Amino acid sequence: MAPGAGAVKRLILHVGQHKTGSKALQAFLSHNRAVLLRRGILYPRGSSNRRAPLAYAVSHYLSFALLRHQLEGGSGSPPALCQPFSSLSQWLALLAAAPAHTVILSAEDLFDMSTAHELDFSLSRVEAGARALSKLAANYNFRAEVVVYLRRQDHLLCSQYGELIKGHPDSCIGFEEFRSAFAPRLRPLPILARWASAFGVEQVHPLAYDPTLLAQGVAVDFFRQAVGMEIPKDCRAPAVHPELDNRAIHRDYVELVRLMQQLRRTEPPRWAIIEAAQRSGVRAEVKAWLSPGERRQLLQAHSLENDEIARLYRVGRSAFFPEPEPPDDPGWAAYPGLSAERAVELLLESHAIRQAWWTRIGRHGARGLAWMSSFIRGGGARP
Repeated sequence: MAPGAGAVKRLILHVGQHKTGSKALQAFLSHNRAVLLRRGILYPRGSSNRRAPLAYAVSHYLSFALLRHQLEGGSGSPPALCQPFSSLSQWLALLAAAPAHTVILSAEDLFDMSTAHELDFSLSRVEAGARALSKLAANYNFRAEVVVYLRRQDHLLCSQYGELIKGHPDSCIGFEEFRSAFAPRLRPLPILARWASAFGVEQVHPLAYDPTLLAQGVAVDFFRQAVGMEIPKDCRAPAVHPELDNRAIHRDYVELVRLMQQLRRTEPPRWAIIEAAQRSGVRAEVKAWLSPGERRQLLQAHSLENDEIARLYRVGRSAFFPEPEPPDDPGWAAYPGLSAERAVELLLESHAIRQAWWTRIGRHGARGLAWMSSFIRGGGARP
């Protein structure tokens, strides 16, 4: 299909942020792909590379990877997970020809043009990426809208740190050093301005990833606010897959992973520690990282810009994040660090999970080999 040909389609670009329920939303949309297509809504398949993690198959990370490849000069081949597409233009051309009136693309790395596992950040890259994506959408007669969930700065900072540590095998940066390096990405207003410059203010829709607003979950909220409809009644919730379980984990487990990576230790493997954390049922809480006073100070530093987002993008309330600021907590105590006794306890939990996994492989023959294949495809994630 040539650029500019065909009927105008609506294109909903869900661009992030990181740690705002993107995996849950993508899993829901992917699971209900056929139901949505019967209603003229296309949620295309992601990466078809069988060795790529499952998260790349249910999301559209390939759109980010192809766009970054283009921004970095486009020399050589794009990442293997983008196969069979060699450019974002090629993929959008295929979507423009699809029998649907609406296309939904979801890639949380697009908002700040950086993955969750890198600290490198550039506003000029965001600007270039947003402009390139806007131009490509227009070339294929898409009427594009940008939807982004934003998380309050105290929650985002702590959750993003845990994600960096558990998601990158070489990361052993301390929290305070990370806090300084991540500071530019705690300011969504300048990032939104680049997207608004490329697509128009009226086509950019920031939504608050706020517990006071998401009682029914992010999928319900997305359909109501972004798609403009209720979830079809024949849609079904997907089963939780371990590779798509991206919940934040308790600080003790984060610290254990960090120390293991700092010491270059690989036993037990990272995935086993993370699974132990998920099985523990112990919630990850901001108070493990920041005192109530530190949280209020952080929020006050960003309050004017947060209020400006609410005003500029007409969200219908004065405060973009309605969740109340944390009150003083007389019982709060600073994180004491991971004790040797606690570390041994967590290591034993993780070793038990690893051993159970290998036992299953040995017992199930061909099925065990399938588990191993999934493990390799997931880049070290539990099968």
